[in-house]
Amino acid sequence: MRGLLRRIVLGIAAGVLVYVGFSIWADTARVAEAMRSFAWAGAAAALALAAANYFVRFLRWQLYLRVLGVAVPPLDSGLVFLAGFSLTVTPGKLGEVLKAFLLRELRGVPVARTAPIVVAERFTDLVGLLVLAGAGAFTFPVDRGFLVAGVVLVAAGLAAVSVKPVAAALLALAGRIPGLGRMAPRLDAFYRSTADLLRPGPLLAGTALSVVSWAFECVAFWVVVHSFAGASIGLEAATFIYAAMTIAGALSFLPGGLGVTEAGMLGLLVQFGSGADRGVAAAATFVTRLCTLWFAVVLGVIALVALARRTGAALAVDGGAAPVPAGAARPGRWAALAIAAMAAAFTAAVLGTDDPVRRPGVLRPQDTRKYRLGAMTHAEAEALLAARRRERDAEPDGTHRAVRSAQISDLLVRRHMYDEALREIEAAMRIVPGRPELVARRAMVLHALGRKGEARRELDAAEALAPDHPNVAGARRVLDDRGP
Repeated sequence: MRGLLRRIVLGIAAGVLVYVGFSIWADTARVAEAMRSFAWAGAAAALALAAANYFVRFLRWQLYLRVLGVAVPPLDSGLVFLAGFSLTVTPGKLGEVLKAFLLRELRGVPVARTAPIVVAERFTDLVGLLVLAGAGAFTFPVDRGFLVAGVVLVAAGLAAVSVKPVAAALLALAGRIPGLGRMAPRLDAFYRSTADLLRPGPLLAGTALSVVSWAFECVAFWVVVHSFAGASIGLEAATFIYAAMTIAGALSFLPGGLGVTEAGMLGLLVQFGSGADRGVAAAATFVTRLCTLWFAVVLGVIALVALARRTGAALAVDGGAAPVPAGAARPGRWAALAIAAMAAAFTAAVLGTDDPVRRPGVLRPQDTRKYRLGAMTHAEAEALLAARRRERDAEPDGTHRAVRSAQISDLLVRRHMYDEALREIEAAMRIVPGRPELVARRAMVLHALGRKGEARRELDAAEALAPDHPNVAGARRVLDDRGP
């Protein structure tokens, strides 16, 4: 038990280091400002959606126990299922095989019989996430390598289990490996249980439950992003980002996908979100992971300690442990203290930053340059946009008003606020129609919104007006670089 909790604390420490590092990279002042604009009701909603994810996955766990003919009282089954989350921060979540050891201690079920449930869970998780990410992979201009890797893994896994000659060859090969030969009976039992779980019926049911469960967490990510002032993202884009980066983190085989998942979510949110600069994207990523990954770890630790208390002894999942009194759950208290201390350290690193130079509400001469360099805080950027809008509204000449609208559109694009940018450029086009530079700008904004067909048609219209115009040539380069 103590060994398990040490591993959990180490995982939490690694997570905090990753998040503090990303905060420094994203600029702690910008992350802190984004957190101050966060509506915490969004975090409560994300926690509820994550809990819905766990409940659906628990239903899948119960289904797999029934398929294997393993009877476990609902309370014990629920605690064992949740306790597996305590080792979520392990490569590929394979630490969740802890559940098989807990069932052995509680019900005397051989580990080789129930450990394949973890394999089936990871397999159907991968298939479900591929389904959720699949549509977006062909909608957005991204590298689809992760999708190919996932499909290859799924095909290889099915072949290894479903094609008996392949399975027999793999078991025979394992039997000839020094040290594994004596485990041949257990490997055979492991294979038979895995084959039962990946038969068409359980496979389809498990995959359907996986799609539903992970869809809840995709929506949680979408809710979190929209809880930051001025930030938004489409549900399709949010689903793609969360599902794709969860797959990438799992395939990286880093503990909990730490670093890989966060970096991918941050980068794609900046690219496809609206009003999400690097600070907002980093903050949204951290909140999402706290409400999903780390919420699960906390629940897992609580369930693990509850199981120890129910059994009145330390669970022998570390190769044997000395009995301890039921009331002595000191390792659990130490884990809780570690979680609280590390969360406080993260909060201090992010929210404690205050740069007196960056005060909102005052527009300074250097602000336009800072905006172009992406060095502004959210409040400073809003002040600059407000100033440009006042200049536009005060402009008596229509042509000059159109120029101001085009400038505002450019500023909004740099903030990834593409919907507002589109409205501004269309307002300028209504004032001075037929200007090739405005038509070309509209094409680029449409492309950023993922409306590629419209963007191509708009660019063709701009080229018909002035094929040699530098803005038109620039728009062509942008569209050609970012995909069809």
